[in-house]
Amino acid sequence: MPRHPIRFAAIAFLLLGIAALPGRAAPYEDAFVRVWAAHRQNPDDHEAVIAVCREAARQRDAQDQPLLGPYLSVVRTLEGWRLLQRGRTAEAVKAFEAALDPQRSTDMVVRSADALARRWLSRIDRETVAAALKTYHREEVAFPPDLAVFAAWPKDLQPPLRDRMGDPWVYRLADFRRLKTVAAQRYTLHSITIGRDTSALADALRRPYRDTPATFVRKNAAAPALAEFQIGTAPDIRSAVVQEGNRTEDIRFVALDSANRFALLSDDDFWLTALPAAGGRR
Repeated sequence: MPRHPIRFAAIAFLLLGIAALPGRAAPYEDAFVRVWAAHRQNPDDHEAVIAVCREAARQRDAQDQPLLGPYLSVVRTLEGWRLLQRGRTAEAVKAFEAALDPQRSTDMVVRSADALARRWLSRIDRETVAAALKTYHREEVAFPPDLAVFAAWPKDLQPPLRDRMGDPWVYRLADFRRLKTVAAQRYTLHSITIGRDTSALADALRRPYRDTPATFVRKNAAAPALAEFQIGTAPDIRSAVVQEGNRTEDIRFVALDSANRFALLSDDDFWLTALPAAGGRR
């Protein structure tokens, strides 16, 4: 997806400035804004953003709790994606696992970060399964009929037989188009939740971080928030009225800043922010 430097710089400028705007914003929202601005301003400087994420994650509030509050899990997933881009997979696993929500929080920010982290961790786990299949093929000169063969392997060598959402992998042997007599020499492997196209880690990492412009107008004063979104650029702009926590097509409206300065969105792989439209409720 092509980038637009002028629009990109303008959005980063706005994000840097909104922390200073008056309102009832919570400290954790201001802390997140500073991290998000660094993320948007540095699309290719992964090390710089990793450093910003880690510094923000270390900060504590007056009650000795993480300053980022529920946004800590969002920042850990940003860190994880940047680490993957640098090939630092073991560190990325730790960052994504720190964003998991074993307690099943009712906070939509925490739940959305959990879903996003599980998808990236599943892609990393798929590489472990692929490595085990390669080992099996080296010994048997064929791929196995199903993944159950790995249940007999020693525990410390077994690849994960389910993705991080808890579903079995979709694994099938595949034939060559022309060499019909050669069997068990190809396979397909994907997560049913993620789908075949981007289950492979390398395929997913080739996608640029989503940069879809979005604006919103809040339609109510109560919680949960209701907002009308304009998503995309002409001529492909779509409009939708969405309640906080719900979806419009592939994008979930995760949270609205306490001072109505930005809305946090997610497409399950990437985070997005929407800014107030001109004339919108502030």
